[in-house]
Amino acid sequence: QAMNQERTNFKWTTDYANKNPANGDFAGMFTEDKLNTYTEEQARLDGQVLARAKQILTAEQYAKYETYLEQQRAMQLAAMKMAGQMFGK
Repeated sequence: QAMNQERTNFKWTTDYANKNPANGDFAGMFTEDKLNTYTEEQARLDGQVLARAKQILTAEQYAKYETYLEQQRAMQLAAMKMAGQMFGK
């Protein structure tokens, strides 16, 4: 519930959940600047989620969850860079 609340209230600069951008410019969604901004925003959201999780999880669970989130961000960024190459940025 805490994670859902944080994600629901978070305001993204670039909406990667939108599968049909208004201008149809998929390549423009994956520029280096947009990816950097998204990565920073994802790290900020993860920080907010971790702050809430710290009140719920044990120290060991928290440490593992923090590592998990870091790994997820890295994998997501790699996938997004690949998508940018596929769309010919």
